[in-house]
Amino acid sequence: MALINCSNCGNTISDKALVCPKCGYNFSQQQTAKPEIRNTSGVDDFLKDVDSLEWYMWLIFICLGWIIPLIYYFVKKDDYPNRARQALTAMVINIILSIILLSL
Repeated sequence: MALINCSNCGNTISDKALVCPKCGYNFSQQQTAKPEIRNTSGVDDFLKDVDSLEWYMWLIFICLGWIIPLIYYFVKKDDYPNRARQALTAMVINIILSIILLSL
């Protein structure tokens, strides 16, 4: 049997006592500290959003890096041949970088 202090009056009592003999504090009705349970559903939703966001980023990266220079090349190849070739070169570099990044 261990001795503890009453949380109400501070009197030394047995740890098995249900009621403090000095102040009458009822330990059976004392609320025990419950561990905080965190709602992780928000975290799971965020992780799902991050995965979908990653795919949107890749889609934007592909559109900006591959499709737009290709369209620019076919539209402007007669008027601005040097710029059109630069856009095509940029597209090829972007494709190579995308393949490297996707393989990581």
